[in-house]
Amino acid sequence: HMTKARRMIEAVIGDIDVVAELVDARIPLASKNPDIERIIANKPKILILNKADLANPADTKRWAAYYKNKGYHVISLNSLRLDTKTFYNAIDVVTKEKAQRDAKRGIKNRMIKIMLLGIPNVGKSTLINSLSGEKRAKTGDRPGVTRGKQSYALRYARYTLAQA
Repeated sequence: HMTKARRMIEAVIGDIDVVAELVDARIPLASKNPDIERIIANKPKILILNKADLANPADTKRWAAYYKNKGYHVISLNSLRLDTKTFYNAIDVVTKEKAQRDAKRGIKNRMIKIMLLGIPNVGKSTLINSLSGEKRAKTGDRPGVTRGKQSYALRYARYTLAQA
């Protein structure tokens, strides 16, 4: 299934503005697909250390520093009790240059396409449900409850554009 996912990502990556990859904060290296870094090399990247409330805070801090050195904007959170500002601020940070270019051209509101990636059971569907404020994606305590590519529209005010 990793090969199928890789092909699906490669097919749509050109249309994506930001890649957000979820990993389990307790086992961030083991819960990360190593092929993803090569595929998303030139895209703004957010690494989400999910389930951070269950991980050792000192270890989470070290992992965040490790991935920041690899070019990721890193946030740690718990998608069940999500402060949506944390996620949206991360999007603002990684899309700041694009927002500035858009503002110079007179474009005030542009849809940002975010690809949310992660191995099964890292909390992708839970994050989507928390961001949308409603149950849009199925969740479960076993891998593979939701499969394949899914699209969701979320709205938020872009803070960087409002300040530009």
